[in-house]
Amino acid sequence: MERSILLVDDEPAVLGFLATVFQRDGWEVMQALTAEDGLAMWDVREPDAVVLDLHLPGLSGMRALEILVARGAGVVVHTGDADVGTAVEAMREGAYTYLTKPVAPQELRVAVEGAAARA
Repeated sequence: MERSILLVDDEPAVLGFLATVFQRDGWEVMQALTAEDGLAMWDVREPDAVVLDLHLPGLSGMRALEILVARGAGVVVHTGDADVGTAVEAMREGAYTYLTKPVAPQELRVAVEGAAARA
């Protein structure tokens, strides 16, 4: 069975890059520009892992993280916010890990594999 991943980021270029990385590794990729769209996609497929930006229009990424974790998702936070307090809050909310942009594709792959295994 093909593994699936949900990518949520409001930057189309970032989504495109991430999608390419995971498609090359054989993942089925779903992409959302907002937390609301990402949550709707989660309801349809329940992917193996989620890569989530925190700075999103509408519903915040932190609130989306809370909802996804409550649903049993393995979530990797991938954000441009290098604030330690934000990282600690995300980890307390249940993020598998917190990565700041830019991140090396291999580091992201390892994090996603761990999040998928934990979910």
